[in-house]
Amino acid sequence: MTAVDSALAARVAVANLASAARSRRRVPAGPLVGLLHEEPVEYLSYVTAARPGVPVPTEAVPGALRVLRAAFAVEGRRPRAELVDEANPGLVAAVRAAGFAEDDRFPLLVLDPADLGVPAVPPGVEVAQVGTLDEARRAKKISDAAFGLPGSAAKPPGDPYDGGAVVALLGGVPVATAEWTAIAGGVTEIAGVATVAEHRRQGLGSVVTAHAVLAAARAGADLCWLTAADDAASRVYQRIGFRRAATAVHLTDATA
Repeated sequence: MTAVDSALAARVAVANLASAARSRRRVPAGPLVGLLHEEPVEYLSYVTAARPGVPVPTEAVPGALRVLRAAFAVEGRRPRAELVDEANPGLVAAVRAAGFAEDDRFPLLVLDPADLGVPAVPPGVEVAQVGTLDEARRAKKISDAAFGLPGSAAKPPGDPYDGGAVVALLGGVPVATAEWTAIAGGVTEIAGVATVAEHRRQGLGSVVTAHAVLAAARAGADLCWLTAADDAASRVYQRIGFRRAATAVHLTDATA
C-alpha cells in the first residue's frame, strides 16, 4: 500500500461518511461515530471512523465503543463496524481488541471515470437510467433478491447528484441493475450490482456497473469506488478499469 493509495483510501472513507450521514443520525464518540438509520435493517446502521486519514488514539477506542453500544441498544440494534483498513491504520485491530469479531474483508476498488472501459451491450439488451418510482421498485426488487435482503420501500428518483440507478432491460423486462450513492467531494460508491439469476454470466453485471459510472460522472463524480465480494469478482471489475486501492473490513460486536 503506497502513500498515494493511503490518501486515496482516506478520501473514499471521508466521502462515504459524508454520504451515509445524509440519511442517518450521527452519534459522535471520540475517534468513532455511529450512523443510525431510521429503518430497522441491521446492515444500514454501523460504526465507522470519525476522521478517516487521521491517526487514531487506539486507547480511546474501548470507551468510544461503550458509548456506541449504549446508543445502538436504545434503538434495538446490534453494533456493526465498517472500516477502510488503510484509511486509519491500527483501528481495525483496536476494534477487534474491544470485543468486535471480523466478519469479512473485501477488496476496495476505485476508478477515475475517464479510465472506464465500457463493455459492449449484449444483443437485445437496452440500458436505461431509472427515472420513475415504478422503475426504482423493479430495480430494487432485483438487488434485494440477489443479496437476500428483506424488501423495503424504493424511493422515487431525484437529483442524480443524490444517487440513482440504471437497469438493463431485455424485452422491456429488467434483468440487471446497479446504483451509485449520493456524491460527496466528487466521490460515489457503485453498489447494488445485481443480475436476475437466469441471466447471470452474460456480462450484464459489468454493463450496468459501467453505465452507473457514466451516470455518476454526468452527475459530478470524478472518483467511483466499490467493494468486490471476492478476488474473482474483483477481476471482473478490473476488466472495465477499476483498480484495487484498499480493503474494506466489516465487523460485528461479539459481546452483544
